[in-house]
Amino acid sequence: LVFPGTLSRINAFQLSARRGLKIMIGVTPLFIVAGFIEGFLTRITEAPDILRLLFILICLAFVIGYFVILPVILGRTGKKVQKGIADLQPKQNEQIDLGIVKNTGQIFSDLFVLIRKKSGSLMRIAALCAALFTLLCLLFGNAAPTKLYAYSPSFSSNLIFSYFFKALDLLPDFFNNSSIGFLPIINCVVFFLMSLIVTNILSKEFDPERHQQLLASRSKKTVRALKLLFLSSILSILLFISIKATLLLAFFVLPIIFVWIYRSALPDQSPIQDLRESLNLVFSGYGRGLKIFGVLVLLLGLFLCSLTTSLWSFSLEVISWNLPLELEIKEEIVTLLYIFIEEFIILFSFAIFIITGALLYYTLLEKESAFYLKQKVQNIGVRRTLQGLDQENQVHGL
Repeated sequence: LVFPGTLSRINAFQLSARRGLKIMIGVTPLFIVAGFIEGFLTRITEAPDILRLLFILICLAFVIGYFVILPVILGRTGKKVQKGIADLQPKQNEQIDLGIVKNTGQIFSDLFVLIRKKSGSLMRIAALCAALFTLLCLLFGNAAPTKLYAYSPSFSSNLIFSYFFKALDLLPDFFNNSSIGFLPIINCVVFFLMSLIVTNILSKEFDPERHQQLLASRSKKTVRALKLLFLSSILSILLFISIKATLLLAFFVLPIIFVWIYRSALPDQSPIQDLRESLNLVFSGYGRGLKIFGVLVLLLGLFLCSLTTSLWSFSLEVISWNLPLELEIKEEIVTLLYIFIEEFIILFSFAIFIITGALLYYTLLEKESAFYLKQKVQNIGVRRTLQGLDQENQVHGL
């Protein structure tokens, strides 16, 4: 972002993000192994020193071999990573083709294309809904913000798992907080607004003709809004009852939930028919959907982890230094800022999940019914070829 060279900043960031994602996925197994070593092996202090030294040397040899020797060997064999602009696709080709069956990589590629094209709209929507959530929590809360949300970032451990689980520990207060009245209703409102606006953007992007028909029909708009309100209510109630159980269950049913949300935004069926079609489609490609949403959940967890680090604490501290207010008021403002940012991450991720559900819906629909392929075949038409006497008569105007 700081030194993009001859590329635009968004293109430079796109290249770096792709390489960074590959690195992150590549080292994730090493984080797991490191966590196991720190949790179970390091504490065995009664082991002989020679055995402990041997284990340290084995770990060192693995790190040097994997991160130093192996890249040198691959480089000498010609398997070098290309870091040039060849990784970028021409902008004129960034069109989403819904008429083909796509694999996981192609769906992710379309997802990033849509995020790039609609990033401004998505961020504005998420920011407005997060601000609404923060305001409603302030209005309906029966305590000061610092009492509503026990925000205490720290750098207490060197394990990434502690950050991840601590970030999850902060989530329940956003869905079930005894100090905030009507919190399920507040979540229902923000989920409804997000799903309604995001599906409206996708409908306009994917099928402009149907989108115009929807705008022209008040009954269709009403049915669509009611279905999305129904799904938002179910989601907010489940999160209110038990967020941890819901998150555990949601990991396995996320493809169904968000394919159903997008299908409900197409107001030509009843909610039961929407659910039945969503289940049939998702079960036909369940493994693909689970992989896609699994990676998205991991990315969301990493974003939430950033809110529990000392770097985030220091950033908020710097903001408070520049506020000419009393210490107690500064703490309240910083807490409100924290609420806004975490809710923004939750809602922006919610929007990305809806987009992913829409892309998954279309590729599974094409796989099962060849819907767009049949349309292309029908549009080909039939051309009559004149032969023999008929051709002569046409030439001479007979």
